[in-house]
Amino acid sequence: MASNSDVQYVAYLKAKFNLEDADLLQVISLSQRSDPRPEGGGDEEEVVEEEEEEEEEVIEEETYEEELKTPVNRLDSSGYEEVIEDGYEEEEYMDVSMEEHVVDEDGEAKALTPVPAPLPLLAPSPDPPDDELPALEAPPPESDALVVAPAPGSQEIVEAATPAGALAATADAMVEYEEAPEDEQQEYAQSVRMPETVASDPKPKFPGSVVESVAQVKEEPPADEQVEAIEQQKVQEDVLAIQNQENALAIEAEPEEVDPNALAIVPAKPTTMVPADEEAGMKDAAPPLLEDRDDEKEGNTTLVAVAAICVLLLIGIAVVLILIFVTGTIPKFWEENSPVVMSPYQTDCNFEGQAQPNVVSQCNCNSQVTTVADYTRSRYETLSTEFIVPNVYSSWSFPIESCEPENQALLWLSTGPAITDNLVLTQRFTLALFHYSTTGTGWRTTTNWMSDTSECNWFGVTCSGSNLQQIELVQNGVNGAIPSELGLMTQLSTLSLDQNTVKTPIPSNLFSLASLRTLTLGMNQLTGSIPTTIGLATGLENLRLNSNLFRGTIPTELNLLTRLQSLSLEANNDLTGRIATEYGRFTNLQSLSLSNTKIRAVIPSEYGSLVNLQEIRIANTRVGGRIPIQFGQLSRLTIVDFTGSRFRKGVPTTFGNLSDLSALMLGNNELEGLIPSELGTLNQLRSLELHNNTFFGALPSELGNLASLDTLTIQGNPELTGHPPDQICLLSQQASLANFTVDCPTRDFGVVCPIPTCCSACVGIQKDDTAAPEPVP
Repeated sequence: MASNSDVQYVAYLKAKFNLEDADLLQVISLSQRSDPRPEGGGDEEEVVEEEEEEEEEVIEEETYEEELKTPVNRLDSSGYEEVIEDGYEEEEYMDVSMEEHVVDEDGEAKALTPVPAPLPLLAPSPDPPDDELPALEAPPPESDALVVAPAPGSQEIVEAATPAGALAATADAMVEYEEAPEDEQQEYAQSVRMPETVASDPKPKFPGSVVESVAQVKEEPPADEQVEAIEQQKVQEDVLAIQNQENALAIEAEPEEVDPNALAIVPAKPTTMVPADEEAGMKDAAPPLLEDRDDEKEGNTTLVAVAAICVLLLIGIAVVLILIFVTGTIPKFWEENSPVVMSPYQTDCNFEGQAQPNVVSQCNCNSQVTTVADYTRSRYETLSTEFIVPNVYSSWSFPIESCEPENQALLWLSTGPAITDNLVLTQRFTLALFHYSTTGTGWRTTTNWMSDTSECNWFGVTCSGSNLQQIELVQNGVNGAIPSELGLMTQLSTLSLDQNTVKTPIPSNLFSLASLRTLTLGMNQLTGSIPTTIGLATGLENLRLNSNLFRGTIPTELNLLTRLQSLSLEANNDLTGRIATEYGRFTNLQSLSLSNTKIRAVIPSEYGSLVNLQEIRIANTRVGGRIPIQFGQLSRLTIVDFTGSRFRKGVPTTFGNLSDLSALMLGNNELEGLIPSELGTLNQLRSLELHNNTFFGALPSELGNLASLDTLTIQGNPELTGHPPDQICLLSQQASLANFTVDCPTRDFGVVCPIPTCCSACVGIQKDDTAAPEPVP
């Protein structure tokens, strides 16, 4: 009677190779024959071999075609126990997963998906000697294989692996061990129960009776029962696979000490049968372990990262060395994130707790800047090299400790927020320099000055958009020099610093500003001469330089300012020159003031073309000659002041045409003749000063028509005679004429005028001919 394992093996051969019973018997008989060929046979034996192989292939194809027409029962998937016998070679064949064929409704055979072999229950085997145990290695953490170690006291070893001498040929076989001598392997392998699918197997025993085996195969259970059994087997395999994964993760998380004498067996996954020659090639190449591969990959990644970091460090060091060599200084690639604000001005010298004491306070206490914050110093170095030199100066030579206004301004600019806009930097630096140059700490009003607030919001500063246009600090205690850096304000249109204590000459580059329209620096202490560059300011409309200390002559370049509307050079006692005829071309001129200077010559008749002239003041000068009758054409004149000059001849009667005239001041000249009666038509006239001339005759009664008149001075005209007209005395009685001054009467000359009923005062002449005011009742 054939054993159960023999029957299964026969069924396996039939199903795998589609053999009939007769063919199966023939294959078995052929396999049992001994090979009569001697080793190293010749070419004839190889030819016979090839012919036999071709015949076998033809037989197999014919058998397969016939078998497709015959239904094949599903094989039992239960495990079997096989005892490995001595004398069989491992290379003869390799176990594979079983392929099944079923017959569809049309009777055609079709192939099913290979069924994986179940994990068999293995019987305990006697423990081999310690020296005969194969060397086994644990599977890597990534493997799905389950490492099973015997529990303490247990004699069972669960093993599903290739027998001794077999080498796993695929990545699924994770067990390696040292190969023992062949006789020891065979002895130990007899105790191992093998699954249905094995990577390589010794040659099994053939069944004693092929007929009995075939009969048993035909008596297999129905296909439905086999299908159900296979499904159950798959469920068991899935459950076992999940358990294997969980156990593998548990082993990974908490590795346990493994007894070196314990045998850990890892079940191998079913593999497909391969030819013997391929199997031999696969045995020669050992499968790589996943754990070793991962370790090697991680090691390579780490080495690459370290190498990259080292390369970057070397490159950075090289760049720094190059910068040090080129610039001669250690470069700074960082800057403090928190700007330092300069402390307010203080008169005491206690700077404790201040990050950046006020530079003016430091200079007053120490005559130099002794404390500079790190942020301020870093910013100072950046601005001095990247902003100041290319934009303000051609070079910068001030040390950081200097108390010069330029250095103080840059130190202040280096505090507060880091501004990068060149326009804003230029404006703030220039205003700061102006502040330090003119003792800004002593100004009357300093609202927002030297703060982080936009410079356009500082007191007296006006902007159009972000462009600074006006600086107006009239009567604000400005004391010092006007810095030439104001010439950097390309959009500056107005600079008004009247009634301050501004000193030193006017910076010549101020007149280079094409946008400059108003420059008023009156009542200061400006010195030097008026720059000849004034002719460049062709857009200038208002120029007031009165009441300063200018010397020299009025530059002829002033004649180019044809757009002037107001020109005031008065009260510069050392200013000389001539009244230029070219002024007659200033058709937009509204006010001309040259009083209290040393200018001379006569007034050109061309001045009669100044149709927009409203005020003309040429008092206390050396200008003389006849008053041009063309002045009668200047209908917009309101003030004519020729007091204290050298005008001669009479007053032009054309003055009667100046209907808007409010003041006519001709005293202290050399005028002569009758007082024109046409002056009585000047209804807007409030002041008529004719004193200290050589007028003669009586006062014209038409002067009584000047209802707005409040000042009338006629003293110092010895040739005037008679009494004032009643019309004039009536103006005095009505309180409109508040100041009516005449000569005191003597036996020789003077206007007789009762005081206070008509005149307000008189000026008498002593017998010694010295003038002295003497009120007369």
